Amino acid sequence: MFWNKNNRKRFKLNINKKQAEKEYEEYLNQPPEVLENLKKCKIFMAIYIPLGVLLSVAFEFKSIVGSLVSFGICLSLGIAIFFSLKKEYSDNWKLRLVPLICLSVGQVIGLFCIQKIILIILNVTG
Repeated sequence: MFWNKNNRKRFKLNINKKQAEKEYEEYLNQPPEVLENLKKCKIFMAIYIPLGVLLSVAFEFKSIVGSLVSFGICLSLGIAIFFSLKKEYSDNWKLRLVPLICLSVGQVIGLFCIQKIILIILNVTG
């Protein structure tokens, strides 16, 4: 599947199907509250990670000030969301932390990965 340098060693990905099925059954046997929280967590991740990436890309690429501003916006937005979700998710403070963590992760991904890719594309085409 994957080859090492000079085609010496081969890397195979081995998945134990019985273990995977067992873990999936354990996942499905969780209480409905846990499954609902996981679903909400996935939705938060799908929304706030791209938002963090967009905020980091929206500011200047090579500027430290732009990076700090995007980080500040992500941090303040995450804190605001944390306190605004207090009414709905008051019993689960960990779930309220997910948007803040996702915004920070998205900002870091945008800062180190997406901007580098965009700069490489612009340098090649320009």
